[in-house]
Amino acid sequence: MAEDEGAILCFQHCESKKRIFCFKFPAICPICGCDLLSLTTNLIMPPFRVPYPFSDASKMSCCVVIKPTTGNFLFTYHNSCNLHIGVTDSQGVVYEYKKEGIVHTDTHTWAQCIAVDIISKYDPEWKRIWDLHLRKLSSQLIWSSLEYNEETHNCYSFVLTFLRLLQLPYLFQYLSDRTFFCQKFILPRTLTAAKYITLFRKILNERINKSPKPTKIKYLSPLSIKESKISSKSRHFFSMPASITKFSPPSTGWSMKTSPWQYSSSLERISHSYPDDTHCNNSFTMRLTILTLVVTTFFFFQVIIISGQEKELASGK
Repeated sequence: MAEDEGAILCFQHCESKKRIFCFKFPAICPICGCDLLSLTTNLIMPPFRVPYPFSDASKMSCCVVIKPTTGNFLFTYHNSCNLHIGVTDSQGVVYEYKKEGIVHTDTHTWAQCIAVDIISKYDPEWKRIWDLHLRKLSSQLIWSSLEYNEETHNCYSFVLTFLRLLQLPYLFQYLSDRTFFCQKFILPRTLTAAKYITLFRKILNERINKSPKPTKIKYLSPLSIKESKISSKSRHFFSMPASITKFSPPSTGWSMKTSPWQYSSSLERISHSYPDDTHCNNSFTMRLTILTLVVTTFFFFQVIIISGQEKELASGK
């Protein structure tokens, strides 16, 4: 999936306390109905693109990469899905340990992943060392298809073993315990991704309703959201209080108000399910449950659903 297909735009027009999120910039303001294409129209905040949290693994060298075992994050990932993890070399080729053994791939299957940078702050010579260790480790018989075990010897085992070989001072202390590793390198990335996925699906699933009054809605559980595609003829809008969403144009970066859950609770679940490196379910099933962490806190507020039964708003004409 191309990045453009998952792009979200944000802007403000007539209400300083409401920010509008959409896939395509509309010709008419979904709140007040004014012509947004007129030269006399003033926007409180010009449209900007919400930073996309996913990467194409083929363009990410020397990184740890994470994706759903099947499907993708934006459309098909839900709470019970397993996560798969791999490592890219200096050319963006993914090394992943599966039932077939070590697989080298640069295909589209990793086009929408979470990439965790490891050595970019180090001397470029580290890329050569990275590749050397990666090739050496992947050639060992212990990573053959015969040795693969969904519970005790899987993709997560391969990645942690590789990172330990690097013996990076800042990283090594976290590799002895999966909880520390998740807290330091995985959860911060999944937090950003979770917010984006939640917002993306909210826009995708809210139908336009010509009601100017704020309506309280319940957050739609990701488990109830079916895969769908963005139609070029269908434009959805979603407005939420600016006090809740701390979005800023790219010049200042993107951030959102931190959700009030405690890291400790999520980490406790991970630690309880996987007490050591030899107990990990199929295909990196740490089940960080990206959306679950956000569901309970992210959308408990009032929103305006600008919807569409009128074709003028839906088509932007």
